[in-house]
Amino acid sequence: QLKKALSDAGLEEVNPIGQKFDPIRDEAASYEPVDSEDKNHMIIGIMQKGYNLNGRPMRPAKVRVGEFKK
Repeated sequence: QLKKALSDAGLEEVNPIGQKFDPIRDEAASYEPVDSEDKNHMIIGIMQKGYNLNGRPMRPAKVRVGEFKK
């Protein structure tokens, strides 16, 4: 019931896995090596969920970002 009440009030959970890292929207908690250049600067995991309130950032998600090294 609490989740539904918060959702009705405009609170939504942010799930950026697989999206390109955006420092305005996300907070990089760590950078991890990846094996493909396609995954460079892509979000590969979430350490702490982020939330938007009525479409505006309330708390950024703390994420793990992939970093390709040649």
